[in-house]
Amino acid sequence: MSELRRGTHRSASTLGWATALGLIACSGQLADEPTTGNGADLQGAGGPEGPALGEAVAFEAALRAGGSCERLLQSFQDQLLEQVRERAEQARNGQGGYYGYPVATAPVPASAPGQADSSNPLLAGGATSSGGFSGTTVQVPGVDEADFVKTEGDHIYLLHGPSLYVLDAASAESTEILGSVAIEGDPIELFARGDEVVVFSRYYGALPGTDQSTNPYNYYYYPTYTKLTVVDVGSGAPQVVRESYVEGDYASSRRHDGIVRAILQESSKAQLDYPNVSYVDFLGHPYSQAEIDRQVDLWVSLATDTIEDSLIEDYLPSEFERVDGVLVKKPLRCGDYWLPGPGLTQAGASTILTLDLDDLDTGLRRTTVLGYADRIYANDDAIVLTQTDYRYYTGQQASLQTNIHRFEIAGAETHYAASGTFAGSISSQFSLDEQDGVIRLATTESNWGVPSPLPLEEGIAGAGGGVALPAPPAGPVSRVLTLGQRGQRLIELGRSADFGANEQVYATRFLGDRGYVVTFRQIDPLFVIDLSDPSDPKIAGELQLQGFSNFLYPLPDQHLLAIGQDADASGFVQGMALQIFDVRDSSAPRLAHKYVFSEQGYSDASSDHRAITFHPDQNLVAFPFQSYNTGETTLEVFRVSISDGFTRLGGVQPRARELSPRECLALYGYPDDPALLEDVAANPDNYAYIFDECRYYAQPRLRRGLFRGDDVYTVTTQDVSAYALDGLAGPALSSVALPVNYPYYYPYYGGGGMAGAAGSAGSFSMPDGGTGAAGSAAMTGAGGAGFE
Repeated sequence: MSELRRGTHRSASTLGWATALGLIACSGQLADEPTTGNGADLQGAGGPEGPALGEAVAFEAALRAGGSCERLLQSFQDQLLEQVRERAEQARNGQGGYYGYPVATAPVPASAPGQADSSNPLLAGGATSSGGFSGTTVQVPGVDEADFVKTEGDHIYLLHGPSLYVLDAASAESTEILGSVAIEGDPIELFARGDEVVVFSRYYGALPGTDQSTNPYNYYYYPTYTKLTVVDVGSGAPQVVRESYVEGDYASSRRHDGIVRAILQESSKAQLDYPNVSYVDFLGHPYSQAEIDRQVDLWVSLATDTIEDSLIEDYLPSEFERVDGVLVKKPLRCGDYWLPGPGLTQAGASTILTLDLDDLDTGLRRTTVLGYADRIYANDDAIVLTQTDYRYYTGQQASLQTNIHRFEIAGAETHYAASGTFAGSISSQFSLDEQDGVIRLATTESNWGVPSPLPLEEGIAGAGGGVALPAPPAGPVSRVLTLGQRGQRLIELGRSADFGANEQVYATRFLGDRGYVVTFRQIDPLFVIDLSDPSDPKIAGELQLQGFSNFLYPLPDQHLLAIGQDADASGFVQGMALQIFDVRDSSAPRLAHKYVFSEQGYSDASSDHRAITFHPDQNLVAFPFQSYNTGETTLEVFRVSISDGFTRLGGVQPRARELSPRECLALYGYPDDPALLEDVAANPDNYAYIFDECRYYAQPRLRRGLFRGDDVYTVTTQDVSAYALDGLAGPALSSVALPVNYPYYYPYYGGGGMAGAAGSAGSFSMPDGGTGAAGSAAMTGAGGAGFE
């Protein structure tokens, strides 16, 4: 495969859209794709010469299989050649903007002096583990989502620092650590099922013992691997049984019983720079168009030569498996790729990686689509990925839009189904949903007086069937769309009226035939969307309050639990707020109950739904809360009733333990040296700053709460402790110490997205292996049951 390359160089004059179109059309069609779809769709998007820069273009109707490695290499090269064409055209038109020349002030050709133009309700968290523990709060019941702590039977599985810990929690009074195992790389999240735990970790840089190495001349690309470690925990003491490494960054994951799917984001190993064009000489005289063209032509020629000489290995990510202690490289799998037409996506790729826990010998399966996945939704039948189309920011289209891809899942199989596009972007995975084959989504379009490429209508010519609409009003507006699958196209079935003008979407939840959307700028409108007729979504009702909600959770009898922030009449954010909305009458939603924290503070539950925990049997919720006044964290426990509102049972504050001088020095990276400790004892003033900071940073921070029966467990940066629900202010029933963490900044355990994507904090290591624990952020969601 190392000799696989394109043998004939093309001149700069052959980089037009028509050439790229002809090449990609030769790559073959999917079995059920209409034979008239390829050329007609692309020409409809902008004619035979392709879309003009600045023109909004809908995503191509269907992706194409990569097929053979020869065909896949050709497609990668065509993608890059289209970028060369676009950037060359921008540079010729004075849009290079390089080294201090902004686009708006780049001179036009000397012949025309002047300035260039600026062109199912359940409140048990969705998945209750066996043994009576509360489970991870998820978006879709039965579809598990990874977290850094999981429960299974009487066991708690916890990622803390660089290790996986297995705790026996059969009795709250005698909780203990059964064993631990070091996880290579930076542990992020895990799944637990039966006697097996799957841990996702990041490994940065080249893998030892392989031919992978960083390229000092390609400063764009630095290898990042996602490692999947399968651990057998059947005997209590964890044992690693499988280790796989896949090039790409972990974004999120889902589990359907024994089938684990992880979504990875792969950086492009081949990223073009922009032409380094000078528009004026060193005396400040504008260059002529011919002189500018010569500079651009040289860049085009060099870039084209590099692309034409590239190999398939220059593009595809590497995959390794550890066999008998040795890393074995897996063969390239070109047929796993799904490709849009040239120039219709940004750099990078998104991979759905599948592991069957009941058939580990089969290894990993993968399905890859070009472009980064921002949001991920999964139910029992499908996985839906959305990709923000960033070509708007480079001036290649008139407005921001989002590409959407649907994959059907059955057992361990993942099959590409259809693609489409819609105007604007979505704020979280909760803005995405599918019911009875209809995709529902809440999108926000930020407009600057430009036409929208939507709606999509079946039978309209163009890439995806886009048609121009009148220019929308300036500022962001939101709407709810419904999409249906027609062959390999996702077409628009209906759309609601625009709402939330000049406001951003803060929370969305789709439940049954309704959608609930919260927007905010100064007030908090809750919009109720009637989706009973997918072809005609309607705004059924609206409720306006001060403040905003970050997440919405279903309660029985058509009520919603909302977590967010209170605000004054001017929109100034006040304390954290809990609310219950009565939405039985969709035309007149009302606020039933509200609880506002008396002091300013923040909860991870506002940015990561997995941080809120629902009791399996009682009307209780728990979440961490950090006070802005004191910096201290507590686990807040509330009883929730749709009739009586919120009753605070108390807040569990973690107990800090005094660290020894040796522990403090170790957290700062000092060696465990008796001579050093003697010097500390003799000259304490020289080390006072270390111990002052150690006392501050070593304060325990609440990470999660876990319910079981009449007890609640707290997971902190220092320990796992159990408390009686009727004695939250009292001493712990038991407490298991963990190695103390000292991250450079305290990790924000939750948050962000997919795009979410997960993040972690660096840390010093303890001699016993403790390090700063990693945070994670895959935006996902929840539901609940059992409330009054």
